[in-house]
Parts: sequence; structure tokens; C-alpha cells
Amino acid sequence: MKIDYLRNKIVILWEIHIVIMDLQTRKLNIIEYVIGLDDEKVFSKIEAIIFKNKKSSRETISIHSTRNN
Repeated sequence: MKIDYLRNKIVILWEIHIVIMDLQTRKLNIIEYVIGLDDEKVFSKIEAIIFKNKKSSRETISIHSTRNN
């Protein structure tokens, strides 16, 4: 019984590890793509999306922190 429980935990941890590694790989692939961009318009669109999302994240964090006080 305990062996099955531990085996299941190991499988779950391994799956989490794979997801994390997959995310890191995806990030590196995006960075490589952006570095290789020669099209100013495409780069500007990606840059605008990043800054918009960054600003949105800060606003969300700010709202949550003021609600908790």
C-alpha cells in the first residue's frame, strides 16, 4: 500500500518536472526567435504585448495587495 502511494507521488513529481522543463524550453525558444527577428514591425508588436501584460500583472498585484490591507 505504501509503495503504491510513493510510486504515485514519484510519478506526479516527475510530471511536474516535465512541465517545468517544457516551460523553460518554450521560453528559450521564444528568446531565440526574438533575437533572430529582423522585422521591426513584428518586434514592436511583441514588445507592446509584453509591456501590456507586464503592466496588467502589476495592476492585478496592486489590487490584491490593497484588498489584503
